[in-house]
Amino acid sequence: MGPDNMALWKVLNIGSLANTEFVVCSIPHPVRPNARLWFLPDTVHLYKNIVTRLTSNQFFYLSADIVDEAGLTTNKVELNHIQELLDFEEPFELKVAYRLKQENLGNKKTFQKMRVSNPASVFCKRTEAGLRDKAKPEKSSAYDATIFFVALVAHWFALVSNLGGETSASAQQQGRVHEGCGLDQEDRKCIPINEDW
Repeated sequence: MGPDNMALWKVLNIGSLANTEFVVCSIPHPVRPNARLWFLPDTVHLYKNIVTRLTSNQFFYLSADIVDEAGLTTNKVELNHIQELLDFEEPFELKVAYRLKQENLGNKKTFQKMRVSNPASVFCKRTEAGLRDKAKPEKSSAYDATIFFVALVAHWFALVSNLGGETSASAQQQGRVHEGCGLDQEDRKCIPINEDW
């Protein structure tokens, strides 16, 4: 996001609160008193920011409700697991996570950070499969949260970035968004999709 958008978000207190799981992403609508005005960066920037944040901080913590719902044994998503996969596959000519490169995991200059190929090589089905294969012989559940997070972000980006074709999500085919998010009939009532979006 540009500095103007970031400044506006700061003035409106949009974002996450430090040291909490609480995120503010809406404000009361300035014109329609019964409505809310929602803020979301474009999905490509959000996608790139997720991988930049992971490479900068080296780990994420998932909330307890996500850990419980997904049946995970840990809440820590670690960059180290992805680095281990990269190091493990390094000597092989054929790799499961063949797009995963060291430059996708290290600190980069601003221009390189903002390339969509960086998160696409980290958060994809191949990285998920490679992590599953890496964790299997070690019988380690420490990889669970990282595998889950890689799969979740890859699935989310595939859903939100699919703008055309048979699998695209649209107001005319609302079920695809709900199915893509894994929502059951009860959850679908809470997330309506309509032409006004």
